[in-house]
Amino acid sequence: MRIGLWAALLAVVFGGVFTVRMERSRQVALRLVDVAVRQPSNLGYSAVAVTKIPSNGEIKEVKLQIAQWPASKADGSDGRLRVSGTLPDGKKIDYNNAARPRGIIPGGRGADRERLLRKNYVPVYAGVADIAGREADVLILRSRIPNRPELTVWIDRQTHLALGWRKISAKQTLIAETRIVDLRPGAPANSPPPISPKKKKRFPLTLQQVEKIVEFTPKQPRTIPDGFQLVGYGIHDCPCACGMQSAALRYSDGVGSFTVFETSDPKHKCHAAGLTELFGKNCTSGSLDGDTVAGVQRGDMCVAVVGDLTDRDAQIVALTVPVIRRSVSAKN
Repeated sequence: MRIGLWAALLAVVFGGVFTVRMERSRQVALRLVDVAVRQPSNLGYSAVAVTKIPSNGEIKEVKLQIAQWPASKADGSDGRLRVSGTLPDGKKIDYNNAARPRGIIPGGRGADRERLLRKNYVPVYAGVADIAGREADVLILRSRIPNRPELTVWIDRQTHLALGWRKISAKQTLIAETRIVDLRPGAPANSPPPISPKKKKRFPLTLQQVEKIVEFTPKQPRTIPDGFQLVGYGIHDCPCACGMQSAALRYSDGVGSFTVFETSDPKHKCHAAGLTELFGKNCTSGSLDGDTVAGVQRGDMCVAVVGDLTDRDAQIVALTVPVIRRSVSAKN
């Protein structure tokens, strides 16, 4: 009898301790989400980061030089962020602009995406890791919906700066990863360069702006996978020299994302997203640098879907876009 009482008492005590620990872990995870979606813009630092990107069946690495100058109260200057590097195709990156509060989570920026992240993903605190010789809290975001990507974020315990993130598919394949390999806190010694000239804006645009450029009204798919929401319109320039521009409708569930590219021009083949070689007249699907892709062509209209979807969902999205009618004023 006494053994039974002691067993019951131990179960209550240790069960209570386990519950408290779980609650503490949950609170830590929620706090880390706040940190991840609101990265500090008033922190000065220099860093080297390595980004891994699947491309043509292999993982390619891109080294990025990052520098952030904090805003100065003394002279009233704004903060500045510069990111530079070279892509695998030889294209140079040199982003230099005002430092603004931003999120480390891909597809998680903006009020709508932050709300979707909190709604569709469960934050899990996974302990401490060593990243670039610094202690980092590990935050894992797991979807409440099956067949969605999982995101791991490493957050510096001292500065709260995100030291990196890794996004994997539901099949556990790498979608993308970025990690800081060298971090030097403190404002960079050199002065910030002038802000880069503004480039032609491609995203986000209003629906009216997109209509004016592509000369038709983009249509949303009738069927959207659970959890996803339209977060903006944009324009995509075909990678080839044809000059074709596609309407781009971007969707997010907070972490996962996909884009619907739409074209409607009888003078061109299916150039939506530059996927001419992949799609014939029937709906098909495949993989492109870690993303699922699906496309369909009906008459003058072409739709391509690229992103974090299953083959089936990507095909359904592509097939349920209403037929596009070009405006009467379209050029012949």
